[in-house]
Amino acid sequence: MKSFSSSRCWRIVGLAIGVTLWLALSAAAANADTGEPGSPISAQWAVQPPAVFPGEPLTYTLTLQNSGEADHWVTISANLPPGLELALPALPVGSSYGLRSGDLHWAGDVAAHSTYTLEFTGLAPLEPRSDGRLAAYVALDDGFQLVHLSATGWAGTLPTAAFTYTVALEPAPTIQFTDLSQGVGPLSTWWEFGDGATSVEQNPIHTYPAGGQYTVRLTTASPGGADSAAQTLVVASPAAEPASRHDILVSDDTPAVGQPVYLRSSETVSVTLFWDFGNGVTADEANPMHVYQQPGLYTVTRMLGEGAASFQSSTLLAVDYPPLASIQTDQPQVSVGELVAFTALTSAPEVMSYYWDFGDGNSGNHGLVAHSYGAAGSYSVTLAVSNAYGVALDTLAIRVSPNQLYLPLVTNGAQWSESPPALEPVEEITTTVIAPEPEPDIALPADPLAQEILQAINAERQAAGLPLLAWSDQLVRSAQHHSDDMATQWFSGHLGSNGSHPIDRLRQASYTGDYAGECTAWGFDDFSSAIAWWMTSPPHRVIVLSTVATEIGGAHSYNPDTPSVHYWTIDFGSSRPPVSPTTE
Repeated sequence: MKSFSSSRCWRIVGLAIGVTLWLALSAAAANADTGEPGSPISAQWAVQPPAVFPGEPLTYTLTLQNSGEADHWVTISANLPPGLELALPALPVGSSYGLRSGDLHWAGDVAAHSTYTLEFTGLAPLEPRSDGRLAAYVALDDGFQLVHLSATGWAGTLPTAAFTYTVALEPAPTIQFTDLSQGVGPLSTWWEFGDGATSVEQNPIHTYPAGGQYTVRLTTASPGGADSAAQTLVVASPAAEPASRHDILVSDDTPAVGQPVYLRSSETVSVTLFWDFGNGVTADEANPMHVYQQPGLYTVTRMLGEGAASFQSSTLLAVDYPPLASIQTDQPQVSVGELVAFTALTSAPEVMSYYWDFGDGNSGNHGLVAHSYGAAGSYSVTLAVSNAYGVALDTLAIRVSPNQLYLPLVTNGAQWSESPPALEPVEEITTTVIAPEPEPDIALPADPLAQEILQAINAERQAAGLPLLAWSDQLVRSAQHHSDDMATQWFSGHLGSNGSHPIDRLRQASYTGDYAGECTAWGFDDFSSAIAWWMTSPPHRVIVLSTVATEIGGAHSYNPDTPSVHYWTIDFGSSRPPVSPTTE
């Protein structure tokens, strides 16, 4: 077996294989003509250039077109790729940006019969993802529609092409090629076998029509460029099938190293027998057993009789190592419904099949598999890897825990009686009521996350000399409903996927007090990061330090398949007697 890699690389400029691969990746890079009936606004979200190297600049552009007769107010929320180094001084006027979460917010008027362009420029991450994806998402709200757009760029290094090959069974000219290329994906391969034949399979098997010398070339391409590697093969001409093979019976013609091989004649013979196993070892038994200690292609010869009356026949045995199987995973403990990835590690030549038994009645048959469990418990995962020379097994224990129950969290809002609240930011409602002295003792909820939320918010209020807030189960239900909605429907903001406003959700949760605000956050994996961001955001800070609110309920939802993963909601309410508010 040989390996080879070349340093000859080039960026894709009209390279057919790279262009084809990139078109498949960026099919959703721009979503145009998003206008809905009744809305004068249409939008387009795109990224340029579509492929860059780490540290190079790229720009996400949102183009808003107003076809109406009047100016129109538009609010957008954007979630930019992790690791993108955004050029903050170049942000459009009216923007706010969360340094930790990568969330961008902008609100402004789009003039009648005009087109308005927002550009967000940054440097690609220095450590790109394994698939190179730079996905950015935008939620646009113009009062008529809530539209979600996505644009996907790519950042990565040039690939390095390399491959090995193995003669499947000499002297037959059939070759197994194995791709060893490395680089940021997605990667595509293009094989040229030197006899006019080609392939796009990653690990092809090729049979040459005749013996000779052939130059094999592998080209590996990514969205950022391509590399090629070449090797020269000398292929032997096909040999004739050994004569009289049919009269030698072999227990296994592809035995493993160290495996006993049993041989016998297909007919009963009464003459002298002599066996030559092709490795310097002989026997004179009628039905011998032999063990090969080294891999190779051996010619086994049987001789019948002696002198002029003797004749011989032969057969070929291919001897090699069976596979070595090992299960690898970075997730020995997962939750119900969470995907866990398993990798089959093997040094086997010419692996023919994989078989996975996940321990719950389900199975798989690839080298890299992913599985989720529907119930909590301990499971034994079994991997069987086979080739022509044997089967290897490995097992691994997986612990599946019940789904964690998350509390929702939200923020942003205002108090009103009938009309719905504005989307973020929401002004604080002030009244002529004088805030009472901070209460010395506030009952803590039983849930640890709920305690953390309540204590963190009350710590900010106590530092500002404001009354402490109580915990409301009804507000928890309202907040949890909205966090779950955002995590399930892949959006962020205050308008629910069904068009509900915060006050609507409070009433549905049987909350009888007044609405005092709502704060939402997404992308933060802990509450301390969420509240730290709220306290640096003026419209959120106003709500956390509201002089109207008397109680809160918070919730958190988790969905690893969404862009932001974590979704927090805090609902603020007031159980005081209603007063006539004034809005600042």
